[in-house]
Amino acid sequence: MAAAETGFILVVEGGIPVKMPHACMMAERPIADWIAQLAQRAGVLVAAGTCAALGGIPRMNGTLTGSATLLEFIRQRGIEKPLVALPNCPMKPEHLLYTLLHYLKLGRPPELDALARPRHFFGHTVHERCIYYADFQERRYAERIGDDGCLLKLGCQGPVTRNDCMRFGHNHNTNTCIRAGHPCVGCASERFPRQIMLHTYDDRRAIMHAFES
Repeated sequence: MAAAETGFILVVEGGIPVKMPHACMMAERPIADWIAQLAQRAGVLVAAGTCAALGGIPRMNGTLTGSATLLEFIRQRGIEKPLVALPNCPMKPEHLLYTLLHYLKLGRPPELDALARPRHFFGHTVHERCIYYADFQERRYAERIGDDGCLLKLGCQGPVTRNDCMRFGHNHNTNTCIRAGHPCVGCASERFPRQIMLHTYDDRRAIMHAFES
């Protein structure tokens, strides 16, 4: 890349370890230095995946790297650039391709919500389009993984997770958590990962954590 080149699209995957710079090095320089240098010249930034977009696993209690999202990082460095957040763990390649093509064709990011996510993908919760929505309305709840019925009481994060999984799943729409009989783990949510991820039907902590802010 030429030193004077500007206006490119910078895609960053993963959290940025601002309190432990040596946790991620490239060419003997902290990755944070590279991102700061490139972000200054980029035309638009893309936070690829939940860690870069919303925090994700590197932000769990007890981690030491001081991981920052891409948006937090550029604000800390005083960098003002348009940014698109594409949470999912892993990120859906269709989301990235759509975002890139939209910017290349129209010269601007797609319409975004308050968390910089494209409304085209994150305009609805998983719950709104769930295949078990009728069961939820009738209060038919599964008691164990594999049971028929709404998975809410097994800790399903569908009501608090905005994503398009029920329309376009992972791996070329091969499957999703819920279609496979497992509660939504909320991998595209700002609440991911929860401190309580595995639990039983009658574990009240799991139900409360499903809706904690």
